Amino acid sequence: MTQLSGGAFLPSAEEIEREAATWLAKLDKTHNGKGVTVDLEAYAAQDPEFDLWLKASVGHRVALLRLLSVWKRTGRLQSAMPANESLAEVLPLWSRVGHSKAWGALAASILIIFSLISMNYYLAEPAMTVYQTARGGQQLVPLSDGSRINLNSDTRLDADMTAGERIIILERGEAFFEVSRDEKRPFKIYTGNEVITVLGTKFAVHRRDHGVEVAVTEGRVQVECLSFKCDSTASTAIMTAGDVAKTDNGHLLVENKGVDAIARDLSWRQGFIDFDQASLEEAAEEFNRYNAIELVIEDADIARIPVSGKFRTDNLDAFVRFLTEGFGFQVVRKDTQILVFR
Repeated sequence: MTQLSGGAFLPSAEEIEREAATWLAKLDKTHNGKGVTVDLEAYAAQDPEFDLWLKASVGHRVALLRLLSVWKRTGRLQSAMPANESLAEVLPLWSRVGHSKAWGALAASILIIFSLISMNYYLAEPAMTVYQTARGGQQLVPLSDGSRINLNSDTRLDADMTAGERIIILERGEAFFEVSRDEKRPFKIYTGNEVITVLGTKFAVHRRDHGVEVAVTEGRVQVECLSFKCDSTASTAIMTAGDVAKTDNGHLLVENKGVDAIARDLSWRQGFIDFDQASLEEAAEEFNRYNAIELVIEDADIARIPVSGKFRTDNLDAFVRFLTEGFGFQVVRKDTQILVFR
């Protein structure tokens, strides 16, 4: 433990390692040994103590996510434990005697996994830099390694370029990455349930409520689903230019849309939204990402009508005119909403 100038103590790498392992064991107990779905925010909402630990340091989050990734690749922690011992059996001890003593029971098994990779370089407090945009805003961020990130509307991410791996934690929103090649320092992006690994390429990542979408315009990207809802035989995908991967509640699907279709989806980088036979409901959701005025489709029967066209992200009125003049729909403006109906 390191003492800071103000008298406070900074946990050592080993202490963070132990805390992350203990929380991993507790999360596993919640699922009766069937695996953790890695929705950290959901667990934090249910457990105030875990919420405080997770928010205390970005290093805590990185440690837990990295351990989960290794855990899944090695067949889960329980496979490394003695046949007559399980996390479910260890946790009652954890609850009775507290973190420090219970660590003795957990250490032999968890350190088998920790020994598979070098952990200390990122378990120490990482030099994370926070970047974020407001609704309707964008930001182009040059990184120290020569990579660049273009943040879309209402996006927040944390970046650490000083460790043995270049680490990004995408908290919310969407970003386009141009990654400089460095084989000795892989570039990894962590979301709620996924880790995206690249060496040098161009791609976009959009974190949604129930999953993530990754679109590659150049190079190769690996997407790994950390959720144990994922099929173990289809939880990792290698993507190339034109591929789009989506995860939804633990399911990983990959399709080749082509670079032209992806370029259309990435029109936000130039300040546009480009629809090609998108449903009206999808179009409304897209505009709502950029504007304080919410577009609400009142009639379910028109929500599925396909629309096409290119519009500025900040010109909602132009899209509303398109609906009224092109389709004959009615609109009513009410406070911070525009209601659309037949």
